[in-house]
Amino acid sequence: MTRKEIRSSIFTILFRLDFTAPEEFSEQIDFAVEDLSEGRKFSDKDESYIRTKTSDVAAKLADIDALIGANAQGWKLQRIGKAELTILRLAVYEMNYDE
Repeated sequence: MTRKEIRSSIFTILFRLDFTAPEEFSEQIDFAVEDLSEGRKFSDKDESYIRTKTSDVAAKLADIDALIGANAQGWKLQRIGKAELTILRLAVYEMNYDE
């Protein structure tokens, strides 16, 4: 998979997590990876990277949302569109926690 396809897969999974209870994140990641892999060829390395990064973002979601909320002047998280919020979450994670 290309880097773009991997990031797109991570975005898709993170977007789904916004509609899931936190205690179900792990199970939903499994379902999402299974859904995304239909019709695509994930290498074991790509799948592992997607699972790891998605799990890491989900684990730090409260901290990431706090950072977004503290810097989103005039906006509450509930007002930000789900797609835009997912993009922000992924970006904040990459800037603050990813190498």
